[in-house]
Amino acid sequence: HLIMGISLEYYHESLDNFRNSEEAQLIQLNPNISDWLRVNGAAYQHFILTARPLNTIKAAQCWLGNNFSEPLAGFGFVPAGRTGQELSGYYRSKQDYLMGEGMLPDYFIDDNATTINAVAKGSHGAVTILFPAPWNRAWSDKENIQALLPGGLK
Repeated sequence: HLIMGISLEYYHESLDNFRNSEEAQLIQLNPNISDWLRVNGAAYQHFILTARPLNTIKAAQCWLGNNFSEPLAGFGFVPAGRTGQELSGYYRSKQDYLMGEGMLPDYFIDDNATTINAVAKGSHGAVTILFPAPWNRAWSDKENIQALLPGGLK
């Protein structure tokens, strides 16, 4: 938001409006992920755990339903706070969610390095994978993620 010269509140509002838009629903699943799921997906249970504002959760669920060919074992979320929003009663982090729900994943994939580090420390052996994104260090190494999951990503 600083690079764009806008307030954090305006940035969040704009981002949330996009997340809830018809255009966002048209975004296609990453072809590498859909290929991996097609070949290897049936061997695993898939649980989606996201961190996003409460007002965008239904849009995320809709997008997942339209884009994942494999059945999802479940969906969970940790609400991302917004100015003036009370979030008591929710887990504060993905690590808290996993611990609170007694979940011990074999693999945990996320695009946030802080989340990956927290889960790696408390996950009792989960393989953690930092998914490449422009905002993390894995972006420059995005080709190597193919080797991290059983069957690789094509």
